[in-house]
Amino acid sequence: MDVDTIPSHEALIKLQTIVTRSRDALSGYSIIVDEAEPEIRAVAQSLRGLHENHVAELSGMLRGFGVTPDLNGSLMPTVNDTMISLQALVGDVDADALERMYESEVEVLKSFDEALEEMMGFPQCHAICAMRHDLAQLLKHSKGSE
Repeated sequence: MDVDTIPSHEALIKLQTIVTRSRDALSGYSIIVDEAEPEIRAVAQSLRGLHENHVAELSGMLRGFGVTPDLNGSLMPTVNDTMISLQALVGDVDADALERMYESEVEVLKSFDEALEEMMGFPQCHAICAMRHDLAQLLKHSKGSE
């Protein structure tokens, strides 16, 4: 692979950050999908599906650059997962749980922005931009329909 076609180490870290934050989001959505009210469940299913697709596509990009993606996520969702699990025990997974997940999506969007800055000029930038757009649109649409 030509050196000019390999992003900087910093750019690769930024791509991995999107994968990590998306995996974190997936963790919370799994609980919401299983336990939430139907209208909230539908939003969580859409977001979960989008993140699954993004993780797969970004992982493929990283592999294409010779990097093995870390698919474990971070420890950050542990508190949110615990809160959602406690709510599920009392049958109360509602809009508050989804609002906490929306707050975590802000971090995912920021990680897309940071990666886009580093990936300017690379062909993959268009796909990353499209993923960010899809997430932003889904969040806008789902928040508007609550």
